[in-house]
Amino acid sequence: MTRATPDSVIAALDLTDPPQRHAADMIRHLAAKRSDQRGFYMICRKPTHQGSKTEPKARIAHFNTARDDARRLARSAGAPFVVLGVVDVVNPTDDLTGRLL
Repeated sequence: MTRATPDSVIAALDLTDPPQRHAADMIRHLAAKRSDQRGFYMICRKPTHQGSKTEPKARIAHFNTARDDARRLARSAGAPFVVLGVVDVVNPTDDLTGRLL
């Protein structure tokens, strides 16, 4: 199975139709943001209750490195750790109306 790319999805849209043109704009916007977010992971101890504090200290460039570091910390601390990744970056200048996410 081939994974769809933003360009392949946009190519399948009818850009003369305003809602589909808007969807294409949103896909381009999100794809650009996503490319800025790659490689940003952090680890911290798994929260145990609603008031738990998560205090990640360092950014890690690769997911596999973050997972290995989390495993190492979990073994040494005897407690579960989580790998955190960027879901979205919101800039002060972003227009949040009509967002897909």
